[in-house]
Amino acid sequence: MLEFIRRNRVLLSSSFFLLCSLVLLSLNARHPGRVDPLGRAFLEVMAPLQTVTTALARRAGDLWTDT
Repeated sequence: MLEFIRRNRVLLSSSFFLLCSLVLLSLNARHPGRVDPLGRAFLEVMAPLQTVTTALARRAGDLWTDT
């Protein structure tokens, strides 16, 4: 089990932070007036990863439709 975690630590940590980000987004959407400083900080940290992921997905979609 420990070897699995070592081999896949980047994927596991990215998945964990992405999941946390989605949870915080859904919680903030339910209570838009509530200010959560920890949630805001976490979302600010995760924003570049989400931007890169979105850009890659759009490029893949563009390549798919251009062929």
